[in-house]
This record gives sequence, structure tokens and C-alpha cells, in this order.
Amino acid sequence: MYGLCEQKHDSPLTMAEMKKHTSVDIAKDPALFQALSQNAKVTFNAENGTFAYKPEHNVKTKEEVLALLRDGAGAGGIELCELKDSNANVAKLAEELSASGDVLIARNRDGTARILYYNDTSLNTAMDEEFKAMWRSLKVPDEADLPKRMAEAGLKTMDVFDTSVKREPKMKRPKQRTRKGKITNTHLEGIDLTQDYVPSK
Repeated sequence: MYGLCEQKHDSPLTMAEMKKHTSVDIAKDPALFQALSQNAKVTFNAENGTFAYKPEHNVKTKEEVLALLRDGAGAGGIELCELKDSNANVAKLAEELSASGDVLIARNRDGTARILYYNDTSLNTAMDEEFKAMWRSLKVPDEADLPKRMAEAGLKTMDVFDTSVKREPKMKRPKQRTRKGKITNTHLEGIDLTQDYVPSK
């Protein structure tokens, strides 16, 4: 159902249309009809008998993507795959929003978009060009040279703490002594236990 809606149909589908594309006749399968109409990811319109996929975020345009990111800006970004659930072309919309400066994109190693963030320009702070040039000129030393460079700058490296866990010695349980000799039930002497008990009258 999802693949069908995503690839070809943004509009709801009738049972006849779904049968045409899936070869499954929902009208003749009451159990399937009930399961589909009550599915949390499907919207069923009882008036016209149509089904539509219900994505987590229903965004179709750049404006809707931007509004979603802006409204949830305090909660962080949104993964692109969550938006693809609603719109297969959302990656193109994200790139357009990034080009206009409305959205910041965290990318995968191959350069594809992974997480979208709303770019709140009210938080931008103007930086002096001299400071920018100074910042960009700073190079992080190699790991092998780092202790030497820190010493030259008057900085000390932290000592490595012993993080090994010291286990408490296990308490030795005293060995249970086994009794030697035969144990008898002296209070049962004179009673034949092989006979059934018959109460005395």
C-alpha cells in the first residue's frame, strides 16, 4: 500500500484501483478490509470507500517542510528518511531550502542529506573577517604531536587514571560437615512401617 501511494498515487485509492495494481480484492476479504481500515498508518474514508497512506509527517511542498522544521526547531532536526515517508521528492526540496539558507543539512559521507535543521537566522552573529581568518588558520596538530604542542603552550595533559575495577574477594563458605554413622528415628522403634495404619478402637 505504501509503495503504491509513494510511487504513483498521492491521492486516495478505491478498492477497485488497489485491486488493479495489487491483484488483491479487498472487497471479498472481510478480515483484510477490517485490518486495513483500522490500520494506524492508513486513512479510510467511509463515505467514498477510499484508502490513503497516512505518513508520520504530511509534507508536500517546501513551505510545509520549512514549517515542520521551524515548529519543531527546539527538538532538534528531522531525519530525511522520515520525510521520504510522505514525499519521495523531499530530498530535492531539502536541497532547495539549503540553497536559500532556510535549512541546514547534516550529510552522509557520500554527500547525501541525512538530517535537516531549521536555520534560525535570528541567532546568527556577525563575525569580524579578521577573526574568521584567524580561526581558519588554526590547525589541529596530529595526535602524536599533541602532547609536545600542549607543553609548548604551557598546558598539561591529564594523567591516565587506573580505571580497572577492583573486585572484592569472595567470601569462602564454610564446608558443611557430613555426619558419620547411621541415623535412626528412635521415636519410631517398635512400629512396623510396612503395615497400613489402622487406628485402634
